[in-house]
Amino acid sequence: MNLLFDFDGTICDGINVAIDILNLKFKELGKPQTSLKELRSKGLKHILGSREISSEQVHATATNGRKIFGEKIPFLKTFPGLPKVIEKLAKKHFLGILISNSVENVHLFLKNHKMDKYFKFVENEQGIFGKQNLMKILKADYYISDETRDIEAARKAGVKSVAVTWGAESERLLAKSKPDFLILEPKQLLKLSF
Repeated sequence: MNLLFDFDGTICDGINVAIDILNLKFKELGKPQTSLKELRSKGLKHILGSREISSEQVHATATNGRKIFGEKIPFLKTFPGLPKVIEKLAKKHFLGILISNSVENVHLFLKNHKMDKYFKFVENEQGIFGKQNLMKILKADYYISDETRDIEAARKAGVKSVAVTWGAESERLLAKSKPDFLILEPKQLLKLSF
């Protein structure tokens, strides 16, 4: 099976950095700040829409955010138990990462956490609302992510979705997007019948 993972909020616990990046842009634009509580309960798509952030502004924020994120990579952690789960999954499946972050940032993080040998590739999808196209090209069987927009992208690509609740969005919000699987902790990935 081909298992594709999201990175931010699924493998890397960088949610507070992401909120800081958003708030820098919101301050620059004179928009209300956001919080972890708002992100988990409403989701990124809602936050950007409610503040009328244009696609150009999203792109500029993502570009600047990759630089800031890169500076923070040495200090970021993964989620408890996840490296062992990834190691076990890699013995049976083909693992890859589909990202909106920079490939260099992700490789550095994986190396720092000794997970680099488990992933066959890291691909940047060039545009944070277009992951479904790469899922099709990469022939993914499952996409594992912490965001509703990724669950929707997987559905559009004909890929089964696994929503994880330890990242950006809450269990309640993720459940509304009707993923194929909803899991609460990394070890539950091993119980899925991939």
